[in-house]
Amino acid sequence: DVKGPQTVAFNLPNDERIVKERGTSMVMMKNVSEAKFKYILQPIARTCITEEQRAYIDFESFFTHTICHECCHGIGPHTITLPSGQKSSVRLELQELHSALEEAKADIVGLWALRFFIKQVNLEAVPIKL
Repeated sequence: DVKGPQTVAFNLPNDERIVKERGTSMVMMKNVSEAKFKYILQPIARTCITEEQRAYIDFESFFTHTICHECCHGIGPHTITLPSGQKSSVRLELQELHSALEEAKADIVGLWALRFFIKQVNLEAVPIKL
Protein backbone atom coordinates (compact mmCIF):
# COMPACT_ATOMS: atom_id res chain seq x y z
CA ASP A 1 0.00 0.00 0.00
CA VAL A 2 1.63 3.22 -1.20
CA LYS A 3 0.64 6.60 0.22
CA GLY A 4 0.67 9.77 -1.86
CA PRO A 5 1.00 10.38 -5.59
CA GLN A 6 3.19 8.08 -7.66
CA THR A 7 5.07 9.34 -10.70
CA VAL A 8 4.70 7.30 -13.89
CA ALA A 9 7.70 8.90 -15.59
CA PHE A 10 10.35 11.52 -15.14
CA ASN A 11 12.93 13.36 -17.19
CA LEU A 12 16.05 14.31 -15.23
CA PRO A 13 18.13 16.22 -14.34
CA ASN A 14 16.35 19.54 -13.85
CA ASP A 15 19.62 21.48 -13.50
CA GLU A 16 20.05 23.48 -16.72
CA ARG A 17 23.85 23.44 -16.50
CA ILE A 18 23.97 19.65 -16.35
CA VAL A 19 21.36 19.33 -19.10
CA LYS A 20 23.53 21.51 -21.34
CA GLU A 21 26.68 19.50 -20.57
CA ARG A 22 25.28 15.97 -20.39
CA GLY A 23 21.68 15.93 -21.62
CA THR A 24 18.76 14.26 -19.90
CA SER A 25 17.50 10.78 -19.15
CA MET A 26 13.87 9.76 -19.38
CA VAL A 27 12.52 7.01 -17.14
CA MET A 28 9.13 5.40 -17.78
CA MET A 29 7.59 3.15 -15.12
CA LYS A 30 5.19 0.95 -17.03
CA ASN A 31 4.06 -1.00 -13.96
CA VAL A 32 3.03 2.23 -12.20
CA SER A 33 1.30 3.41 -15.39
CA GLU A 34 -0.61 0.13 -15.61
CA ALA A 35 -1.75 0.45 -11.99
CA LYS A 36 -2.84 4.08 -12.45
CA PHE A 37 -4.72 3.14 -15.60
CA LYS A 38 -6.49 0.21 -13.93
CA TYR A 39 -7.26 1.76 -10.54
CA ILE A 40 -7.70 5.45 -11.40
CA LEU A 41 -8.37 6.12 -15.08
CA GLN A 42 -10.72 3.20 -15.78
CA PRO A 43 -13.02 3.89 -12.78
CA ILE A 44 -13.21 7.57 -13.75
CA ALA A 45 -13.94 6.59 -17.37
CA ARG A 46 -16.75 4.26 -16.27
CA THR A 47 -18.35 7.23 -14.51
CA CYS A 48 -17.64 10.06 -16.95
CA ILE A 49 -17.42 8.53 -20.44
CA THR A 50 -20.36 7.09 -22.36
CA GLU A 51 -20.27 3.34 -22.93
CA GLU A 52 -19.81 3.64 -26.70
CA GLN A 53 -16.83 6.00 -26.22
CA ARG A 54 -15.11 3.72 -23.67
CA ALA A 55 -13.95 1.50 -26.53
CA TYR A 56 -11.37 4.20 -27.27
CA ILE A 57 -9.84 4.01 -23.80
CA ASP A 58 -7.00 1.52 -23.60
CA PHE A 59 -3.68 1.24 -21.81
CA GLU A 60 -1.51 1.45 -24.94
CA SER A 61 -3.00 4.83 -25.86
CA PHE A 62 -2.59 6.05 -22.29
CA PHE A 63 1.06 4.95 -22.18
CA THR A 64 1.81 6.34 -25.66
CA HIS A 65 0.48 9.73 -24.52
CA THR A 66 2.75 9.53 -21.46
CA ILE A 67 5.77 8.79 -23.68
CA CYS A 68 4.97 11.76 -25.94
CA HIS A 69 4.41 14.00 -22.91
CA GLU A 70 7.78 13.07 -21.37
CA CYS A 71 9.67 13.43 -24.66
CA CYS A 72 8.29 16.96 -25.00
CA HIS A 73 9.65 18.08 -21.64
CA GLY A 74 13.08 18.29 -23.27
CA ILE A 75 11.87 20.47 -26.15
CA GLY A 76 12.60 24.16 -25.98
CA PRO A 77 15.43 26.23 -24.56
CA HIS A 78 16.63 25.68 -21.02
CA THR A 79 18.95 28.67 -21.01
CA ILE A 80 18.08 32.04 -22.52
CA THR A 81 19.66 35.43 -23.14
CA LEU A 82 17.70 38.34 -21.67
CA PRO A 83 17.31 41.65 -23.58
CA SER A 84 20.09 43.03 -21.34
CA GLY A 85 22.44 40.35 -22.70
CA GLN A 86 22.56 38.51 -19.36
CA LYS A 87 22.25 34.69 -19.46
CA SER A 88 19.45 33.13 -17.44
CA SER A 89 17.24 30.05 -17.34
CA VAL A 90 13.61 29.69 -18.30
CA ARG A 91 12.93 28.20 -14.85
CA LEU A 92 14.44 31.22 -13.07
CA GLU A 93 12.61 33.78 -15.18
CA LEU A 94 9.19 32.12 -14.99
CA GLN A 95 9.56 31.53 -11.24
CA GLU A 96 6.39 30.06 -9.68
CA LEU A 97 4.72 29.77 -13.11
CA HIS A 98 7.40 27.46 -14.50
CA SER A 99 6.04 24.10 -13.31
CA ALA A 100 2.48 24.66 -14.51
CA LEU A 101 3.61 26.07 -17.86
CA GLU A 102 6.13 23.26 -18.34
CA GLU A 103 3.46 20.60 -17.73
CA ALA A 104 1.01 22.38 -20.04
CA LYS A 105 3.71 22.58 -22.73
CA ALA A 106 4.47 18.87 -22.42
CA ASP A 107 0.76 17.99 -22.62
CA ILE A 108 -0.02 20.22 -25.60
CA VAL A 109 3.14 19.54 -27.61
CA GLY A 110 2.91 15.83 -26.76
CA LEU A 111 -0.62 15.63 -28.19
CA TRP A 112 0.45 17.65 -31.22
CA ALA A 113 3.45 15.36 -31.77
CA LEU A 114 1.30 12.26 -31.51
CA ARG A 115 -1.14 13.63 -34.08
CA PHE A 116 1.80 14.64 -36.32
CA PHE A 117 3.27 11.14 -36.20
CA ILE A 118 -0.10 9.55 -36.93
CA LYS A 119 -0.54 11.79 -39.99
CA GLN A 120 3.06 12.04 -41.26
CA VAL A 121 4.63 8.74 -40.33
CA ASN A 122 3.25 5.29 -40.97
CA LEU A 123 2.17 4.24 -37.49
CA GLU A 124 0.03 1.33 -38.62
CA ALA A 125 1.90 -0.98 -36.24
CA VAL A 126 0.68 1.13 -33.33
CA PRO A 127 -2.94 0.32 -32.46
CA ILE A 128 -4.32 3.87 -32.28
CA LYS A 129 -8.09 4.20 -32.35
CA LEU A 130 -9.36 7.27 -34.21
